[in-house]
Amino acid sequence: LSHYEYFLAESKKQSSNTDTQILEEIGKANFRFGMVQKLLGQSDVAREAYNEARNLQERLVKQSPENIARIEALTDTLNAIGGLASQSEDYTNALDAFEQSHRYRLELVAKDPSQLKYQRLACNTLMNIGLAKFSLGRIEEGMADWVQSQDQRQLLSERFGPSEKLHKDIARGWYNMTKYTNTIKDPKQTKKYSALAVDSYSKAIEL
Repeated sequence: LSHYEYFLAESKKQSSNTDTQILEEIGKANFRFGMVQKLLGQSDVAREAYNEARNLQERLVKQSPENIARIEALTDTLNAIGGLASQSEDYTNALDAFEQSHRYRLELVAKDPSQLKYQRLACNTLMNIGLAKFSLGRIEEGMADWVQSQDQRQLLSERFGPSEKLHKDIARGWYNMTKYTNTIKDPKQTKKYSALAVDSYSKAIEL
């Protein structure tokens, strides 16, 4: 067996373990392994590792639905699955993974609204949902998600104050919205969103 085949085989053997701490570590290891394999261009291996992580993490969240760390780990895996599917132009499965991730990320926001990180990640996943819909030809729905995400980010900026990561998120949001204005051939709005993206990136660099 190659290294990755051995890793996945051993991971599956341990999946029946009842020690939740061990299962958490196996889930994290599968997630990290999937990220590495994605970077190496091994999409099929990455997908299998992500799915192994997801199966374990879903079990753990079901056992302890109030455990924030477990929910966060699951949302990261679901988002990674969506990103990998998008990379393969499998936008239907990407949308499904992103929507599941978004539901869990909204749970995190509800459990701890004082955390900017959870609010940011929920907005980012909503932006990903919009991208998947856009790629599926559901252009107006995708744009509506982008607008909602940007509105929420602006409110977060007012509530939490200057944040480099948030300003970069906002900049990427404006850039994504140029995809819509280019599609409907609206150069005026494209110019406006492009300028807003540059301004947001400039603010992030200054922080």
